[in-house]
Amino acid sequence: MDIQGNQENSSFNEILNILNLYISGFEAYSYYILYTLSKVSNNTYNMSVYQHLIILIFIALVIFILIVMYFDIIYREASKIKRCREIEQAIEINDNLEYPYRYNVYLIKKNIVDKSLSNFSFCLQYDFVAKTTTVIYGEYRTLNDIIFSQYDKLDYNDNLSPAFVYYDLSKDNYVYLQYTNIDSNNDNERSGVSKDSLGKSFYINKNVIMDPKEYIFVITRYDNKIVGNDKQAYELLKFVKNAGFDRTSVNLSAIYNILYSIDNKKNSVVI
Repeated sequence: MDIQGNQENSSFNEILNILNLYISGFEAYSYYILYTLSKVSNNTYNMSVYQHLIILIFIALVIFILIVMYFDIIYREASKIKRCREIEQAIEINDNLEYPYRYNVYLIKKNIVDKSLSNFSFCLQYDFVAKTTTVIYGEYRTLNDIIFSQYDKLDYNDNLSPAFVYYDLSKDNYVYLQYTNIDSNNDNERSGVSKDSLGKSFYINKNVIMDPKEYIFVITRYDNKIVGNDKQAYELLKFVKNAGFDRTSVNLSAIYNILYSIDNKKNSVVI
């Protein structure tokens, strides 16, 4: 019995020694933390006002960056949701049309007596299904005031050029709107075409048509019916106007949103 009791006491003492060892280590570590915090507190207290100000500015800057990152993520997510919703709306609108995803963008002079589409200067026909862009010009009398001749070859990277540009779906790039004067009716006097200008190429002067009091851009369906509530069509209209004057100031979202709508539609039904 005595031997067994001594063994139990020995085991108990060994456990106490192990516990004391861990407790001592924890106490030492705790004292070290308290000492470090006290040094930091003393150093902070002894810091100058300038150093305090630098720390506050740094903390404010970190908080500002975190807030900007947070709202940037929120904005991007909201933008994706909005874009998906607009694509769905475009699909719904074009589902019941005879010519879906096809638009005409007209330039019309406002001060003429007849303001119908027949008096347009030029028309850009966008066929997003076939990915083609067709340019149709009106009568010479509607072009005479807005065209100019330029003998030097235009640089497509030159935004300072007075020539109007448009986005060509087939080329997937910007192209200068160029008009070639052809005598198709052999009636120069009636049409007002000068013989000296026949066969020559002209450009559309964007500095003339940019005046909203004189000229207006109008968008219609492929069959010249009213567009209605198709938001993407009106985004396309704004794109044509703005990109024609300065293509570096706009992005291609108006073009690609319609193309994305067609791609999404093709996943379920062939247009």
